[in-house]
Amino acid sequence: MEEVSIPSDQSEVRHLKSIDGGIDSSEPLKPYVAKHNCRYDCSFLDHPLLHKQAAEEIAYTIALRMTRLARQKGNRLHPHFRFHRKFFGWLFQYLGSDKSTHFKVSVKKSLAAGEMPLRDDWQMVVDAFRSVAVRSKGNPFINTENKLSKHNIIHRIGSLLNLCSTRGIFPVFILRGIKHAQKHCCKRRCLGDLKHRYISEMDVERLIGGYLQDSANEHDIIKEEHNACIHALASSGLDITGLNDAEIIEAIKRFNQERLDELRRCAEIEFYRGWDVYQEGQRLLEECDLSYEDDMRGPLEDLVDGLKRGINPGSLWSRNHPARELLYGELKSTKIPLNYWKGKTVDRVQTQNKRQRLPCKVQLARLLTVIDGRYGMPVPRKFYESAIRKAVRNSYNRHAHANKFWSRDYLAINTDTMLAAQIILLIDTGLNTEVVDQLTVDCVKDTDNPTIKIVYGWKKRGGKEVKAYVRTNDPAHRISAIEVISRVKEMTKRFRKVAAAGTHPFCNVKLDEPKLAEKLFIRDSPFAVGNIIYLVAGLFSIQVNIIPNFKKRYPSVGAYDFTLTSIRPTVALLDFLQGRNIETMKARMDHKSINVTSGYVVRAASRMVMEQQIRAFQKDLEAMIIFDIPGAAEKLGYTAEEYNERLARAERTGLGTICDHIRKGVDGQYFSKKRRNCDPIEDCPECPLMRVFPALKENLVDTFLTRNWIRQNEGELRSNNPARWEKVWLRWLAIVEGVIDKAKTSHVVSRTTLNEAEELARQFGTDIFLPLI
Repeated sequence: MEEVSIPSDQSEVRHLKSIDGGIDSSEPLKPYVAKHNCRYDCSFLDHPLLHKQAAEEIAYTIALRMTRLARQKGNRLHPHFRFHRKFFGWLFQYLGSDKSTHFKVSVKKSLAAGEMPLRDDWQMVVDAFRSVAVRSKGNPFINTENKLSKHNIIHRIGSLLNLCSTRGIFPVFILRGIKHAQKHCCKRRCLGDLKHRYISEMDVERLIGGYLQDSANEHDIIKEEHNACIHALASSGLDITGLNDAEIIEAIKRFNQERLDELRRCAEIEFYRGWDVYQEGQRLLEECDLSYEDDMRGPLEDLVDGLKRGINPGSLWSRNHPARELLYGELKSTKIPLNYWKGKTVDRVQTQNKRQRLPCKVQLARLLTVIDGRYGMPVPRKFYESAIRKAVRNSYNRHAHANKFWSRDYLAINTDTMLAAQIILLIDTGLNTEVVDQLTVDCVKDTDNPTIKIVYGWKKRGGKEVKAYVRTNDPAHRISAIEVISRVKEMTKRFRKVAAAGTHPFCNVKLDEPKLAEKLFIRDSPFAVGNIIYLVAGLFSIQVNIIPNFKKRYPSVGAYDFTLTSIRPTVALLDFLQGRNIETMKARMDHKSINVTSGYVVRAASRMVMEQQIRAFQKDLEAMIIFDIPGAAEKLGYTAEEYNERLARAERTGLGTICDHIRKGVDGQYFSKKRRNCDPIEDCPECPLMRVFPALKENLVDTFLTRNWIRQNEGELRSNNPARWEKVWLRWLAIVEGVIDKAKTSHVVSRTTLNEAEELARQFGTDIFLPLI
């Protein structure tokens, strides 16, 4: 068990607890983290290879990292600190070893001088750490062969080093985890996999019946995942007994969609609640009858200076001061007649100084004008001078409907509104939580289509830029993602202005990262110590605290264990169930490997869908490879007459397929039996009628031509119309690639015919490929 270091003086403990989760760095190498109620002894950083100032900065960064982690029971040190201590122990030993190289010497000199190491040299050190951390034997960090444990250690150290990079201690680097380390871990559950309530065995038997027993062997899926999906579906009150697989798939799809829609509806309500309060605050600022610079600054500073000189706040000078009249109203002498005095009827008049109170909205408008003009942002109340603090309390007492943060809600975004905005963006864009959390102010770019915008983000884990296409107007919802971004930008402008300046006239400003002013979701942290305002980006460190409050306000989404990480898998699963193939999903989610995409979309419902698609696709491929084989009709499930009639009336589409619903009219024009405006390029990939690929030379030539043309024009097709690329051409590429691979590996298709078809396609080139022009 880790030894806990806490202050011995009880008065010091009470003082440090009052900083409400902040960091006390009065002892630079032993910072106190109030959130964990313990000191973290970083004296191991006092090393000859590390400059004193750099050691203190790293110690503060370690404490800062601890504030983003959950508090341990019994006021114990967080277990991540143990690995941080081991890493720096390894680093000093590695740099001080006898086997010195040029990059070791360079990094050693830079750290000893208090300078940032060169990026390439530091990357070599990070690579050396990774090679040691993945060892099975002689690993100084952990004694296990488990891939996931090693991956977690790399992730913990990487999180600390990334924070050091953002604070300018170390240069930017790349530290990759262990590939497929989380392959056999439980996937992040989508919304439809979360149970609404406890389901007893009796409820399971009543609502599910024997479905799980009947289908467990039929579908090759993980039993736990399948059971969780079906149990969650049953928890909604749906009686699954007697439903077939197709009905179960539709029920799961509908269940996920309903939960996603309900979550977005609740987020919209919460966002508008914060936006309406902010809009009211801006209206009050515009309607205020006084100006801070011209009418209020002089009297207010005179009052503050007088109180600092020791004048009694209750004195006549203080009570009659013009600043108090501006905030409360004029103080007037009023004569009150006393007709009854100590049991006797008398004629007597008493004079009292009674203040003519300002109208409620006028007082609030003036107070907001003072806070906005004097402080520039809604700072914590401890930074207010006593006169302003009293005015805030007085105005708050007159607003019984207001919450304790009412003044900040009028001037800036609160964390609840920020959470609602992130939920809407996660649903509409399908991006990762970390990408949305760290979006920049200029994340929206225009496209050729005025109704479509691109939302850009940066994915730290992959070290690359990601994007999503969204509509400017969303008729299905009250507010679109683009409007949310615009309004969040408006509500955070005061924080951004202070972050850009880096200074404040009444307190010190500390930034979470150097380019904080460029972030979209910027806020002040409640973990502020002393005379410091700490500005941070995003909600990652406080999600666990604000999501429960969101659930309490909206019971419809609070009835299950909802987290932000459940949104992206739900969006991906619904897209896949809508008909997008996995290659299209890989391109849309910007994954390097299809294995990553499968972790999002390959779930209980999608496995059932894919099994049905595989059966249909197998018939399509069989039609290609057994066209000229005796008994082909029986293998496809047709009678000989039906099969011959099908092929006799089929017409080639020019894409390697044949279509059995195209007809030739009396006027010589071709038309579709299915519909008049059928387009092979647009409609064939999604056509419910069976696609057939006969193993004829001309069809194989068409197939090769299709593949060659798409590959050659891929860059142009992507850039001209990304949405059409995903919807049409990427699907066709997956289809023809699958057909060609199947034909090459089949022992039925003639190798000579296949080679001749490929050679003919090469000779024809792509310029004469008319069907795609």
